[in-house]
Amino acid sequence: MKGIKFIGFILFVFAPAILFSQTDAGVKIMPKQGELYENAKNLNNPYVLPAWGKKLGAKGFLLPYPIGIMLNGYAGSQDVTISDLEVGINDGKMVSLDDIVSFSDVKATIRNFNMRADIWALPFLDVYGIFGKAYVDTKVSLAEPVVFSTQANFDGYVYGFGAMLTGGARSFFFSLDFNRVWTHFDELKGDNVATNLAPRVGYIFHFDNKPERNISLWTGAGRVFLSNTTEGTIKMSDILPDTPGEKIQTWYNGLTPAKQAIVSDIYQSIAEKHGNDEIHYSLNKRPAHNWCMILGAQYQLDRHWQFRVETNFLGGRQSGLISANYRFGIW
Repeated sequence: MKGIKFIGFILFVFAPAILFSQTDAGVKIMPKQGELYENAKNLNNPYVLPAWGKKLGAKGFLLPYPIGIMLNGYAGSQDVTISDLEVGINDGKMVSLDDIVSFSDVKATIRNFNMRADIWALPFLDVYGIFGKAYVDTKVSLAEPVVFSTQANFDGYVYGFGAMLTGGARSFFFSLDFNRVWTHFDELKGDNVATNLAPRVGYIFHFDNKPERNISLWTGAGRVFLSNTTEGTIKMSDILPDTPGEKIQTWYNGLTPAKQAIVSDIYQSIAEKHGNDEIHYSLNKRPAHNWCMILGAQYQLDRHWQFRVETNFLGGRQSGLISANYRFGIW
C-alpha cells in the first residue's frame, strides 16, 4: 500500500546515526617499552607532538608519528525500534498513531566512505575529525493496519569529531573511543546526532628485529547514545497511491469510531488525493539493542602505514570496516 510509504521515508533518517558509530573504529597503540627494542631510541622523531614525546622516546618508547590520515570503507545494518509516532496534516493537530500503527521489522542498511584526520596531542590522547559520504537504505515492514513493506533510499554526508584514550603494559593495550557524529540529508529537516562510546582491549604480536612492524588483535564493545526525536515534513503527492485502494478503505471501516476520529484527516487526504497536503511527523527511535560486540585486527607495516579490519555483531547489528592509515609529522 503506497499510501503508507511516508513511514519508510521518515525512518531512514536515523540509520546513519546508529551505524556511523564505528566508522572511525581502530586502535592507536601505545608502543612497548624499550627493553624489548634496544634500537627503538634511534627510531623516534623530533616532532613537537605528542607532548612529552621526546622524553618517552629517550626511554625507549616507540611512539607513532603525530598526524594521521585514514581512509575508511564501511557497510552494515542495524535493527531499529521506533515509538511515539505522531502525524498531522497541514496545520492540523498532531495525533498519535502508536495504537493504530505497529511495525514488524525495521532495518537500516548503510554504506559509508569517509576520511578521518587525527593528531596525537598527548602520548595517551588522540583527537580526530571525520567527514564522509553515506548511502542509506531503510526497509520498513508494517504489521498493522495492513501487512506492508517499503524501502527508502537516500544519500548524504556525515561529519563529526572524537577523542581516544589509550595505554598499555608490555604487549597488552586498551583504548576508550568517544565521538559525536552528525548526519545530513538535503531532503530532511535538520541533522541527526549520535554519541558513541567504544572500549577495546587487545594484544600486539611483534616481529623479531623489526620494532616498527606488528600485528594487533582486539575485542571490545560499542554503545550508541542517540538524539531520539526525529521531525520533518513530506508532501502527500510524494507518497500518494494511484488509487486509494480497497485495503485502506477496509482498514478505515474496521476501526472503532474513536480511532476513526483520530485518523480521519489522514484518511481523507489519502482517499481524496490531496496531493498538495503536507504530512508533518514526529517519532522517537533507538537501536533494538544499545550494545554490540567488536572484533578487529591491524597490520602495521611500518611507522607510516597501518591497515585494519573490524566487525560488529550481536545487538541487532552486523557490520564490517576496512581502512588504510598513513602517519607522518610536519613540526
